[in-house]
Amino acid sequence: MVQIHSGLLIIMVTRRGTLLEKNVDKIFRLADFNTKRNVFINGYEVDVFAELEGVKIIIQCKQYESAKLSVRDALHQWDSKNKFILADKCILVIYGQDVNSGDRDIAKKLDIILWDEKDLDRIEILSSEKLLKELNLTDNKKYEKKNIKVSRVPLIVFIFSAILLCASFTQPLLTFISLPALVISGVLAFTKKN
Repeated sequence: MVQIHSGLLIIMVTRRGTLLEKNVDKIFRLADFNTKRNVFINGYEVDVFAELEGVKIIIQCKQYESAKLSVRDALHQWDSKNKFILADKCILVIYGQDVNSGDRDIAKKLDIILWDEKDLDRIEILSSEKLLKELNLTDNKKYEKKNIKVSRVPLIVFIFSAILLCASFTQPLLTFISLPALVISGVLAFTKKN
């Protein structure tokens, strides 16, 4: 199945995937992300694709318990692939092998999130907001939720002013009083959270 999703060409693949891929997919679904497993995006297979409020994340899962993986090579490989995939964040999940500080330094320089078994245990219970923070995506205005706080007193004045304005079409003095009250109370009632 072929889809165009948020500007990305996504081809669904019918392979089952590993238990690690399923667990990572579940972590993101529980944090309210929309996910797809084993998809081709712009010609590259991705183990897990996760999206929340326009944030596109690709996750590659590597499970090596008997063989040794060059984490450094995998990081460079996915940095290169993401130049074509154009995801907001790339995550490399390593299971069955310890990740050393040198690999973590390279991941940081390439702006790739590198998780091992300990990281998976820690992030397994995060909400979507905390997971976005973990991925260093909350500082960007694109990813901020638009939280609106409603103040009760200005809201009551706003509603009263709106009613008065509707009733004042025959009375110019009431329009003169209620229109500014409506605008000012509306601004005060509906303000962005800091």
